[in-house]
Amino acid sequence: MGGPERNKYQKREEVRKQAESEQQSDGHSSRDPATLQIMKSVRASQTQAPSQFSAGVDYISRGSLQHLGSTQSGYGFKGYGPGGPRSESGSSMSSGSSVFGAGGSIGGQFDGPKDARPSQVNIGNLELGARIWFNTRGGQAPDAMPVRPPKLNNLGKECNIGLNTYHVTQFPTKVVFQYDKHMPAKDGNPAPEFKIHRFVNKDPYSVTFDVDKEAGIKSTVAAYFKKQYNITCMKDVPCIELTKKGEHVPIECLQIPENQRYRLKLDEKQTSNMIKFAVTLPAERWKHIQEGVNMLNWQADPFLNNYGLKVSPTRAEVKGRVLPTPEPTFATGKIDARTASSGRWRIDGKKFLSPNTQELKAWGVGIINYGRGPCVSQQATLQFFTQFKKIYGIHGGKIATIPVFLTLQLARGGEMITDLWNAVGNKFQMKPQLLFFLVENKNSEIYNRIKKSCECRYGVVSQVLQSQHVAKCQDQYISNVCMKVNAKLGGSTCRAASTVLAKLDPTFSKIPTLIIGADVSHGAPGSEEGSMAAITASMTTDFTRYAALCETNGNRVEIISTSIIMKQLKQLVELWMSQPAMRGAMPQRVLYYRDGVSSGQYQHVLEQEVADMRKLFKTINPQVQPKITVIICAKRHHIRFFPAAGHGDRNGNPNPGTLIETGCTNPFEFDFYLNSHSAIKGTARPVHYHVILDECKLGPMVLQQVTFEHCFQYMRSTTPVSMFPAVYYAHLASNRAKAHANKPTVSSGKKETHKGQGRKDEQTLSSSERGSLMEIPPLMPLNNGQGIVSSMWYI
Repeated sequence: MGGPERNKYQKREEVRKQAESEQQSDGHSSRDPATLQIMKSVRASQTQAPSQFSAGVDYISRGSLQHLGSTQSGYGFKGYGPGGPRSESGSSMSSGSSVFGAGGSIGGQFDGPKDARPSQVNIGNLELGARIWFNTRGGQAPDAMPVRPPKLNNLGKECNIGLNTYHVTQFPTKVVFQYDKHMPAKDGNPAPEFKIHRFVNKDPYSVTFDVDKEAGIKSTVAAYFKKQYNITCMKDVPCIELTKKGEHVPIECLQIPENQRYRLKLDEKQTSNMIKFAVTLPAERWKHIQEGVNMLNWQADPFLNNYGLKVSPTRAEVKGRVLPTPEPTFATGKIDARTASSGRWRIDGKKFLSPNTQELKAWGVGIINYGRGPCVSQQATLQFFTQFKKIYGIHGGKIATIPVFLTLQLARGGEMITDLWNAVGNKFQMKPQLLFFLVENKNSEIYNRIKKSCECRYGVVSQVLQSQHVAKCQDQYISNVCMKVNAKLGGSTCRAASTVLAKLDPTFSKIPTLIIGADVSHGAPGSEEGSMAAITASMTTDFTRYAALCETNGNRVEIISTSIIMKQLKQLVELWMSQPAMRGAMPQRVLYYRDGVSSGQYQHVLEQEVADMRKLFKTINPQVQPKITVIICAKRHHIRFFPAAGHGDRNGNPNPGTLIETGCTNPFEFDFYLNSHSAIKGTARPVHYHVILDECKLGPMVLQQVTFEHCFQYMRSTTPVSMFPAVYYAHLASNRAKAHANKPTVSSGKKETHKGQGRKDEQTLSSSERGSLMEIPPLMPLNNGQGIVSSMWYI
C-alpha cells in the first residue's frame, strides 16, 4: 500500500498506539482512587450532629479532546452502545441564525432572493479539521391558496373533503391538512398562523359552542360566522378545530400560507417535475453554492467575529485517484477498459455471459383493455414480439415457441392474470415460465396487482411494458428488455473482468465468499405503512446473480429484526450452499453491504444484525464461523466533488472510479467516497462507504477495487451503477415488497387468496425490538413452486 492510503491508515494506527502509551505512562493507577471528604449539614432537628459523606474518585484513563471532538461529530461509535453518547454528523444548523442563514426558511433550509435556490448548511469534524458543508437543496411547498371545498387542489392533487365522500380521518384528507399551517382570513388583515388540531366530523351547522356559559346561551359555528362576518357556511363540509381549546372555524375561512415544506409523498408527475428542477450540472450547481456562501458573508458576521472564528469562503481541496477500470466481459467478446471508463457502452451483437437456463416454451402476452379497446394494436404487438424473439436470440437467449396473445379486461381485476395464466398453461400443457403485460401508463395499482398475483399466487416471473414503447419497437429498448428477461430466467448479462484484482489479492477468488446486501424502505411521512426489509445474497462465484427475499419490519424501524435474519436470510444462505459450485459447504467469508443506516445506528447493526448472523451461521453449521466484513453505504450526504479543469468527464463530473479517502473522511475510521458511475444529468453524488467491521482483512485497496468493479456487472444496465449492486438489488426488492402486502388491491376489489394467507409467523425479536415494532402483518410469501426465489424476480 502506498500513497494516500499508507498515510491515512498509518496515522490511525499511530494515534491508537499513542493513546495506549499515554495511559500506561500516566502516574495514576486505576486501583488508587482519590478520596474526597464532603461535609454536608443535614439535620432533622437542632440536636442532631451534621452527617458526613465520603465520595471516591477513581481514575480510568486520560481523555483526548481530539477523540472527544470526533465523537461529538458522530464518529467514534465503537465505544458506545445503543444508549451511549452520540450525535449525527450532519445535523442542520439553525436557519434563523445570522451565522448560518438569514431570511425566510422552509424546514431546515434557508432561502435568499426570490429566484435563488434554497441552501443547506451542515458542520462536521473531518480529517483536515472542522468543515462546513454547504449545498443546494430542493424542496416542495404549495403556493398560497384559499381552501376551496368540497375539493382542494393542492400541488396537483384533488382531495375530497366532503362528509359524504371521504371520512375526515381517512387518507388523503387527514394527511393533507395535518402537516400544513393555515390562517383564518379576517377583514383582509394578516392573521396569526395556526396548525390544524383536527377535523371534526360535523359541519358548521352541527358544531355548537357556549356564547355565554353562565346564561346558558349556545350558538352553532354557522350562525356565529353569519352574524359576525356575514359568511354563509357550506353544509356537509367538516368543521376545523384549530387548537385543543375547541376553537372551531368553517373550512372556507381558511387559506394556506406560502413557504411551507410539503412532507408527504409526491405522485409520479410531481416527482418528475421535482427531479427536473433539482438536476443541475456541476458548473451551475457550484454557481448556486457560491451565491449562497456570498449571501451569508461569514467574514462580516458579528457572532463569528465576537468569538474569533474565521470561516474560509473557498471550497476545500482534496486529493483523489481513479481506480483501474475492469472490462465488461460477455460470452462473445468484451468491452475494453478504455471504452468502459467513459461510463457507458453498447451491447449490439453481444451474447450475454449466460443465457436463460431453460429454453422458453410456455409464455404469453396480455394486452390490457382499459374499456376503450386494447392499449396497443394487435399488429404492433406482433411486430414487437417478433423482433424481441429475434434480438433475444442474437444475445444468446433460447426461445422455442411463439407466445400466446390474449386481450385482458381491466374490469376483471386480479382475475385477468388468471385468464392469461390459464390460456398459456392450456396452450403449452405446462406451467407458464414468463408472462408479459402491456399497460397504458405507469399506474402503480395495476402494476402492483400484476406483480402480486404473478409472484405470490402463481410463482411466475413477469415483465410489464408500456404500450407506447411497444408501438415504437426500437431495437435498443428491446435489448434493455432482454437484459431484464434474461436475468429473470436465470441468465447473466456480463461480468467485470478485473485487470488488477489478481495482483492485489491472488487468493480472493479462491475463498468461498458470500456477499449480502440489505436495505429497509419506509412509508411516506404520515403513512401507516410498515417498513419493508429486503436481503439479497449472491448465488454465483462471479457475483453476477443475487436472490432476494422481503418481509415487513415493523413501522419505521431501520434495524432488521431477528426473525428476518433467522428465516429469510437462512433461506438465502441455504440456497447459496445448494448451488453446484458451492458443493454444500458454508461460506468462509461474508461481505455485508448495508444501506440506509445513519452513523448513530452503526453500533446497532453490529450488536443486532451481525450478532444474529453469527447465531444463524452457528445453527447451520456449528463447526464453521465465517469471517464478516460490514460496509455501510450512504448516498444521503451533502458532499460533492468538482474536479479541476481537464480532470472530469464532459459534464464536469468526476470520472467513473474516482476515489477520495483523505481530506473529507473520518480521521479514525476506515471510510472512503467512491464515484463509480457517469452521471447522465446533473451533479454526480458519490457513495460514502464506511467499513465498521473488517474480520476478512481484505485491506483498503482490495475492498475498494472489488466495490468499484462489481458496479460494472449490474444486470440490467450498460453503464456502471452508482452503488454496489447487492445494495441496489435490495433497494429494488424492498420497494417491490409493497406489492406483496396481504390486503385487497383496489384494482380488483377482491382479496388475494393464497395458501399462506392468514397465517402469522411468530417473530423472534430481541428485547430492544419488542418495544419498537408495531403489529404490522407479514407479507404474502413468494410461491416458490417453480423456484422463483432463486430468480431475479425483483429486477
